[in-house]
Amino acid sequence: MEARRITVEELKRKMDAGEPLFILDVRGLSWDESNEQIPGSHRIRLSQLADRSREIPTDHEVVAY
Repeated sequence: MEARRITVEELKRKMDAGEPLFILDVRGLSWDESNEQIPGSHRIRLSQLADRSREIPTDHEVVAY
C-alpha cells in the first residue's frame, strides 16, 4: 500500500461527497492542547497506533493528520 498526501480541499471534497473515509488524528502535543478536530475523526495517539491498529478499517480510505 502506498501512502500519498492529499490537500485540505481534496479531503473536504471527499467528505462532502460522502466517500467512505476513516480520518485518523495522530497529532502529538497539540492533541492535548486542543479539543478541535475534524468532524468524525478518530483520535489515536501515534505511540498507541500499533496496539490499536484493529480499530482502523481496511475497507475505507484512511486519512491521517
